Amino acid sequence: MHSDTEFILCRMERGGIVEKKDVKILVVDDQAADMVAKLLQKWGYAAYPVESGMEALAILELDDSFTVIFLDYEMPGMNGVELAQALRTRNARQKLVLISSYPLDQIQGANEIKFDAVIRKPFNGEELSNAIQRLTEA
Repeated sequence: MHSDTEFILCRMERGGIVEKKDVKILVVDDQAADMVAKLLQKWGYAAYPVESGMEALAILELDDSFTVIFLDYEMPGMNGVELAQALRTRNARQKLVLISSYPLDQIQGANEIKFDAVIRKPFNGEELSNAIQRLTEA
């Protein structure tokens, strides 16, 4: 049996998805990663779902070519802010988008991270699309 990380890495190695504007997106969410990634893939983006911060770090250790990373705030183990802190410590160059049902000022440590964008739950496809376009325009 393969782990989710191995499955995602296999998919990444095979390619198979035509990348839109060379934008590669990692979606880190313990509940909605698959749904969000499928929507992004439908739009032509290379999007890969993972369900935890530790899984995201493992993927990024092997492949740091992602353009945008969507981070859910509430996840077991490592939350989105903690993952963002770990990425910023490693000087990650990806655009970080926090997804949360909480206002930013109610999330401990979020203001220190300087997220590139914040999307409030519940969100719609237009909000995702707008965030990606804003963050990837040259």
